[in-house]
Amino acid sequence: MILALVLILIFLFLILCFLIRFLAKASKTAKEQRKKIMQENKEQGIVKRYPPLIHVTGLDIPENVQVSVLLKKDRLTIAGAGREYNLNFDKIVSSESHVTMDIKEYYRSSTLKGVTGAALFGLPGAVIGSAPSKRVVKSDVKSFAVISFTARTGDIATIILSDALPNTRYASDLVARLKPLTPDRNLETVNL
Repeated sequence: MILALVLILIFLFLILCFLIRFLAKASKTAKEQRKKIMQENKEQGIVKRYPPLIHVTGLDIPENVQVSVLLKKDRLTIAGAGREYNLNFDKIVSSESHVTMDIKEYYRSSTLKGVTGAALFGLPGAVIGSAPSKRVVKSDVKSFAVISFTARTGDIATIILSDALPNTRYASDLVARLKPLTPDRNLETVNL
């Protein structure tokens, strides 16, 4: 009996040692991969890689297509739908961020409370027990990056990108990083 208990403890100890070693190796591998990516980014002049954003309008690719966005030292690179677009910072006229917020409010009721109320007090207990008791408010924030630039034709063109997932704000972060990198432009006066 004691021998079986000792063998079980030794077996559990070996499993624990194996798990610790596996996790340490996985952590080391992840650190090496991050270091390798950072080195590649540095070699390619990439300041920031953004998670996929959604192309809303402005490029010669379909709308609502996921694009990868790279912020480099001298330009913004947008790739998607088999094309890569490079936008030099000196061509950017303005970059703005817009945010939309979708607020949803609903009431949560419990089926278990309704069944319990029905069992104890019949139909009135079921009605009272299943009545909504919790008010839940959920808000989804979606940000947009609006980038205006001087096109090859000399006209002002605009690219709009949005977050792929709500509540991530990567598009707003892109604009915040672009603003200090783009040159100051004098405002053009337009008489209407």
